[in-house]
Amino acid sequence: FREFVASGDDSLALRQDRPIWLDVAELRHSLEQGRDAPTLVEKERLLEQAAGLYKGALFPACYEDWIAPIRDELHRSVMVALEELVCLHESKGDYPRAIQSAERMCRLDALCEPAYRHLMRLNALVGNRATAMSIYKQCEQTLRRDLGVDPDPTTREIYDQILAAPAAEARREEKQRSLVGRAAEWREIQQVWQGLKTGARILMIKGEAGIGKTELAEQFTRWVRLQGGQAAVTRCY
Repeated sequence: FREFVASGDDSLALRQDRPIWLDVAELRHSLEQGRDAPTLVEKERLLEQAAGLYKGALFPACYEDWIAPIRDELHRSVMVALEELVCLHESKGDYPRAIQSAERMCRLDALCEPAYRHLMRLNALVGNRATAMSIYKQCEQTLRRDLGVDPDPTTREIYDQILAAPAAEARREEKQRSLVGRAAEWREIQQVWQGLKTGARILMIKGEAGIGKTELAEQFTRWVRLQGGQAAVTRCY
């Protein structure tokens, strides 16, 4: 016992000079490394590792005052990491994994409205319109039951946009679609969209017939609308 624990008059601490593996320490290390990761791939790996180590509230049966801030800090850090993963996966067009991360956020915190908003948008993007609408109802019921409040106007706005989606879009086959082999192009399109904040932009998608140009453009159009933007569509031959 003394080989691994240092004791004082009124304290106990794990000895840092002994080969001890501690999940909390490893989780924090992964989060810190993930924040400063040199590449998006490495950032994603480290954040996934951290999220995987988190199994729920730290010492949930302990009600001592000292544990509460540590417990809350770990929870907040993991929620931030999961939201970053949602954005990373979405930026690559990997909607199934983005949905999984958002679902994890909801499981960890049923009152987290941003998680519901992510789930609504992402399910709408992959054609699961009915699922997206039911997620809003779940959010609404949970907030009213536990807090006595209605969803934020931003959440309601996303719901209204999904509700008003054209019938043809609502009838899309309900399957999870990802932009396979188009992650780089999708990131470039989103960079152009972000550039609109500083001025007008023109983007041309070109290539041989049948390689998925139309699908890429349609995915972007749906994505823009679910961000609250406006998209006008026409075509010629």
